[in-house]
Amino acid sequence: MEKSKSTILALATGLLLILSFPKFGSGMAAWVSLIPLFFALRDASPSQGLKIGFQAGCVAYIGILYWIAIVVVQYGYLPIYVGILTMLLLASYLALYVAIFSAGVAFFSGRGISVCLSAPLIWTILEFIRSYMLTGFPWENLAYSQYLYPNIIQIADLTGLYGITFFIVLTNAVIFDFLQQRLPRRTLYSIALVWIILFVSIFGYGHIRYRQIGDTLNQASSELKVSLIQGNIDQNIKWDGQYQLNTIDIYRTLSLQAAPDE
Repeated sequence: MEKSKSTILALATGLLLILSFPKFGSGMAAWVSLIPLFFALRDASPSQGLKIGFQAGCVAYIGILYWIAIVVVQYGYLPIYVGILTMLLLASYLALYVAIFSAGVAFFSGRGISVCLSAPLIWTILEFIRSYMLTGFPWENLAYSQYLYPNIIQIADLTGLYGITFFIVLTNAVIFDFLQQRLPRRTLYSIALVWIILFVSIFGYGHIRYRQIGDTLNQASSELKVSLIQGNIDQNIKWDGQYQLNTIDIYRTLSLQAAPDE
């Protein structure tokens, strides 16, 4: 594939990943976010995959972590160029995982192994490593994009969030294989059947589990009342000793107001 086309496809995946998370988008974008990247990796070598994946990762994480530059400047009182540089370095580090993922997909695809088999495993393993290596940075793991869809995320109590991530990447890979039409029809139908079984199982379990939790909460609601106190203290003065007594007084007043009547 031409370099310009692969770059555009990589950028498209980066933008779709941005749109998978708040505040810019919807979790539905995650289910197709990797498809442009898979097309960019078609017939690519592992070394080319590294470059393509790094491009996609940089776009994605700059868009997701842009706020770090603001925080470092506003609350860390550092020069703006330091804030921007810090954000870019972190985004570049995280983009390395997408680069390694892309190189792995390209490697196995070059040996005739479908992305349906390689991509979900590689992405999930790398996401797990990213969440724990060097104290970990699990910010915006792919599964977190589904927070608005309770019937999908209930499976996390069995598989953890990585089960959700695995299924999202698998869905991207299945759609890609159907779009490129390189596999035999029988193989495609078998892949589709496996996906349907997984989807019905995940969604069905989520529906049942969500209802169970709702019933339990409804039964307990008459017995237990919980109040959440939010003082809405400006971050600029949160740790300023001059405002400590005022902050405590705000929380004390709000807590007394929320306390149940004797």
